[in-house]
Amino acid sequence: MSNKCRNLGLIVLILGIIGSFIMAYTIGKNISEIGWIIGGVILIGGCFSSYVGFIRLEATAEILDNQDIIFQAISNLEEEVVDVDKVPQGYWKCSCGNLNPANTGTCSCGKRKPAL
Repeated sequence: MSNKCRNLGLIVLILGIIGSFIMAYTIGKNISEIGWIIGGVILIGGCFSSYVGFIRLEATAEILDNQDIIFQAISNLEEEVVDVDKVPQGYWKCSCGNLNPANTGTCSCGKRKPAL
């Protein structure tokens, strides 16, 4: 898909510049005294708008490339399995499910630390 965006961007740029030259020449030739000024403005405006279209399509292609890289990285990640029943060192687990530091003897629910 990104290659299609890049190719389309090149087509927009090339055809836009060619069209700008044709329009500038045709309009500039038909208007007598200030034709070259109007033709120049049309040429610059057409080339600029073609370049903006080209840049937008190139940016879209870059976004699609980066998105593919991100999706590939996400699919390669291994999910970490967390053992919820494992009590970290230095803590004890109350029967209510709360984790308490080892230096406390009573849980916040009021139950005492079990004797080991």
